[in-house]
Amino acid sequence: MREVLDGRKRPGTHARTVAPKWAQAERPLFVRVGVPGGFDAEVWALSPSDGARALSFHEIADVLPQHGQGQRRAVTLTPNRASVVLWIDDADGNARCV
Repeated sequence: MREVLDGRKRPGTHARTVAPKWAQAERPLFVRVGVPGGFDAEVWALSPSDGARALSFHEIADVLPQHGQGQRRAVTLTPNRASVVLWIDDADGNARCV
């Protein structure tokens, strides 16, 4: 995860102030409408909800070792609540849910 976040760092910014745009329910991730020479398209996130995201962060925190403990192996104990569902729509009305 650190490599992903550090890769988004721009010159003149502190690495810890850079954050990805999280996919979450009812958030547009990409919208292009009326661009000359381009095609209209939209990508919307349908999940996860704010509650599902918070729960996934708590689950990650629960498997992190406490001070003085050895590192443990991460094991999934619950369904993946951090998965993302996308709605992709193009100008021709071809919509897909992935």
